[in-house]
Amino acid sequence: MNFKKYEGENNKKPLNGLLTSNGKKKVKFIGVLLPIDLYSELEEIAREEERTISQIIRLAIRKYLRERRNA
Repeated sequence: MNFKKYEGENNKKPLNGLLTSNGKKKVKFIGVLLPIDLYSELEEIAREEERTISQIIRLAIRKYLRERRNA
């Protein structure tokens, strides 16, 4: 299964639905500071792949965690 399809299936709920559902938060917010050049590159990739920057960052975090678990 390609990443784009996987992300689409796992992100069907609108963000408001994720943040508040019966008073319980289902997600946490993380702010990330990036150098301008890295952000610009990430923005360009997101445009090319028709994704959001958040989706790309979530994919990267999932990949990192998976690799850590398998190490």
